[in-house]
Parts: sequence; structure tokens; C-alpha cells
Amino acid sequence: MSENVTPTPEGTSLCQAGSKTDHPCWRETTTTYNGTPYCGEHVRLFEIGEEEDGWTYALRSVEEWFSGPVEEDQWGQFERLAWRVREEVRREYAQVSARAYAAKMLADQGPSESGEPTLTPEQGEELARLMIRADSFNDARTTLEDAPADVVKMRNKWVVIDALVVAHEEANKKFADYKEELGL
Repeated sequence: MSENVTPTPEGTSLCQAGSKTDHPCWRETTTTYNGTPYCGEHVRLFEIGEEEDGWTYALRSVEEWFSGPVEEDQWGQFERLAWRVREEVRREYAQVSARAYAAKMLADQGPSESGEPTLTPEQGEELARLMIRADSFNDARTTLEDAPADVVKMRNKWVVIDALVVAHEEANKKFADYKEELGL
């Protein structure tokens, strides 16, 4: 729990997320975040959003670093180290991005109807991770297909596209299987 979150007594009020819209949060307040009462799901969304912002900044900084001092390295030692840093930052960003997407799904989840399953944070994160993975394969394929020939100088462009299509289909199947397992 971050320093700007404090517990509130159960049942004191409704979460303030969306309170000025036609779709306010239906949950009771469990904590305050920056002095405003929210449910735990929305506080989690805000905290993960802050973490995602931090990794977004780190990713931009690493990219700027690459186009400056790293590019100027004559011997390549700096570049090898920079590649490791870049990959680690990208991986962390992708993981927190999936957690943020899952937190949004859970925060947006309405009250469960009779017999309707309610996702746990872990299930939501796994569902989001699988969905993002499937979508990413499709996005990569579309980007590669739409790229001008002078930009993509790949001898086996269509072989790579086919591999992305297969990976997308497999990822979509895993996503569908997991949804079915959850009863969604």
C-alpha cells in the first residue's frame, strides 16, 4: 500500500470512481487515495497506473539513451550492456502493462449476476496477459504486412508473417481455453 492510501471503515460510502458520470462505481469505500474514498479495485488500478507511468518513462529514457551515447560507442561494449538494459525495461513495462489492463478490467467489472463468475486479480492478470499476447502477434503481423517494401528489407517476410499468424492463432486458443475454464 502506498503512502497516499489509508484504510477507511467498511461501508462508510460508495467509491468515488466515476461518481460524476452515468456509470459510477458500485462498490463500497475501503480506502482513501490522495484523500478521496475509493474501493480497493480502483486504488489498485491507480497504484499500478503509477507504476506503469514509471516504466513508460524508463522505456522512453532508454530509447533516448540508445540514440545518444550508446550509438556513439565505438567499441560496442556499451551497446551490449545497453541491449540488456533495454530488454529488461521492455519486459518490465510489458508485465506492468498487462497488470494495469487487468486492474482496469477488474475495476470496471460490475456486480456479479447470479451464477456469473467474478474474477480474482490473479485470474484477471492472466486473462489480460493472454489477450495482450494474442493481440500483439496480430499487431506485429499487420505492421509487417502494411510496411512499405523499402522499410522492411526481409528476404523471408512472408515466412515471418506466417509464423506470426500461427503464433496468433495459438495464443488466441490459449486465451479462449482460459476464458472457458473461468466460465466466461
